[in-house]
Amino acid sequence: MTEERQTMDSGVPNCSDCGGKGMCDKHKVEYLEWAYNTARNEYLAAIREHRAKLIKDITEMKTERNQNENL
Repeated sequence: MTEERQTMDSGVPNCSDCGGKGMCDKHKVEYLEWAYNTARNEYLAAIREHRAKLIKDITEMKTERNQNENL
């Protein structure tokens, strides 16, 4: 699995069962799971970054509003 995982991490599935030509069903499923998990993790990271930016912007707006009210 380590050799397969290293190859999948580079985005190129390897199937020694098929002599390296194409993918067998087992490796196709493993590759699709890897691709799905990679895309999902990237999407969730982007959402977290966007959420953090929104929270920062809202906090800055509240601070500015409070400062203006105190004038």
